[in-house]
Amino acid sequence: MLGVAVADRSGLLAAMLRAGVAKVPARWMTFALAFTAMVAHIASDAAYVALVPLGGLAFRAIGRSPLLGIVVAFVGVSAGYDASPLITPMDAVLSGLTTAAAQTVDPGYVVTPLSNYFFSLASSVVLAAVITFVTEKVLVKRVAALPPEPEEADGQAAHTAGGTPEVELALAPEERRGLRRATVALVLYLVVIVVAMIPTGSPLRGEGGSIVESPVLSGIAVVLGLLFALLGAVYGRAAGTVRGGRDIPDFMAQGMREMAPILVLFFAISQFLAYFKWTGVGQVLAIRGADLLKDLGVTGPVAFLGIVVVCTVINLAMTSGSAMWALVAPVFVPMLMLLHIPRRPPRPSTASPTPAPTPSPR
Repeated sequence: MLGVAVADRSGLLAAMLRAGVAKVPARWMTFALAFTAMVAHIASDAAYVALVPLGGLAFRAIGRSPLLGIVVAFVGVSAGYDASPLITPMDAVLSGLTTAAAQTVDPGYVVTPLSNYFFSLASSVVLAAVITFVTEKVLVKRVAALPPEPEEADGQAAHTAGGTPEVELALAPEERRGLRRATVALVLYLVVIVVAMIPTGSPLRGEGGSIVESPVLSGIAVVLGLLFALLGAVYGRAAGTVRGGRDIPDFMAQGMREMAPILVLFFAISQFLAYFKWTGVGQVLAIRGADLLKDLGVTGPVAFLGIVVVCTVINLAMTSGSAMWALVAPVFVPMLMLLHIPRRPPRPSTASPTPAPTPSPR
C-alpha cells in the first residue's frame, strides 16, 4: 500500500486508466472499460474515485449514455473486486489470512500473494466478458427506454466534470512523457531482478536454487511495493507532480491515513484468529466438517460449490472481503486440506535420490 500510494498520488494510476480507454474503438469500449476496472483493482478503493467518472466520460466521448459507462465502471470495480491481471494489495492480505488458517494443519505451509494469480487472471477476463454481454444485451435496452436528458443538463454535466470529454480523456504531453519513462523504469526493474536471479547461488533464489520458493516470490509484496514507488516517482518527476524527495514520504503518509479503517479491522481480525487458534474451535469445525463430507462422499467440485453458496449468503450481511475471509478461512482452509484436496501441483523431492513411493489412489 505504501508503494501504490506513491503511484496513485503521483497520478500514474489515473493516467494508466485514461490511456487504457482513450483510443479504444467504440465497439470495444464496454469490454475495454470493464477490463480496465479489473486492472484498477490494484488501487483498491481508490479505483472507484478514478474510474467511475472516467467511465461516464469515455461513453460520452463515443456518443453513448454516460450513465451506462458509470454503471459498467462501478460494476467492474465492485462486482469483480480483486480479480485482476496484476497482483493487488488485497492478494497480500488474503494470502496472509490463508497462511494463518493453513498452518493450523501444516505449520510449514505458506500461501504467497502469487498463489491465486492464474485464477485471478482468468477471472478478470471472464468477468469483463460477462459484464460486456449483460451491458450490450440487457442494459443498453433499458437505458434506451429512459427519457432523453435536455441539452442544458448535458452541458452542465460537462462543465461540472471540468471540460469536454475529449479534454478529460486525452493525456497531456507531460503525462505521456511520464508514462514512457515509467515504462522504461519498469523494464529496467524487471531486467535487474531477472539478471540477479540467473546465478544458481543467487541470494534471490530459494533453497537448492529454487525460483518458486525464492525470496522474490515469498516477499512479492515488498518487490511490488518498491516497483510502484519507483514507477510513481519516475512518472511524477516527468509529469511535474513530484517536485522533490520529500513528496514521496508525504504520498505514503496520505495513503496510510486512508488505511486507518482497514488497520482497525485487522486488529479485530487478529483477535478473532488468535481466539480461534487458542480455543481450537476452528480445528474442531474443520475436522467435523471434513468427516461429514467424507461420509457423504462429497468430492472437490461439490465442496467448492458449497463454499461458494455459503460465501454468497454471508456476502448479503458482510460486504468486506477480508473480513469475510477472516471468518471462514479458519474453517474452510483446514477442512479442504483434511479432505486431501490438492493445494498445489506436487513437486518431486530433491532431498533423496531414491524414488518416491507411488501414492495410493484416492
